[in-house]
Amino acid sequence: MAGADMPPELKADIVQKLEKYQTDFSAWAEGALEVARHGAAMSKEFHQIEPVIVKIQQSVERRYKEASSAEAATRVRLKCGC
Repeated sequence: MAGADMPPELKADIVQKLEKYQTDFSAWAEGALEVARHGAAMSKEFHQIEPVIVKIQQSVERRYKEASSAEAATRVRLKCGC
């Protein structure tokens, strides 16, 4: 910029805009890194809790099957009068 052939006001304007861009870009980059860190932390937590979720899902499925079987048996007893 120092050797550029342009009016000093234009140089100052360009320098100011470049400084603002650099500041804004640095803030954006820091924000992007923070989002990535939070994403990694969240992924780690989900990975740790996944086995618990699987156990809960299996338990719900087992109880649903048991309840369905009990309901079916009750319907049969009611129909036949046993």
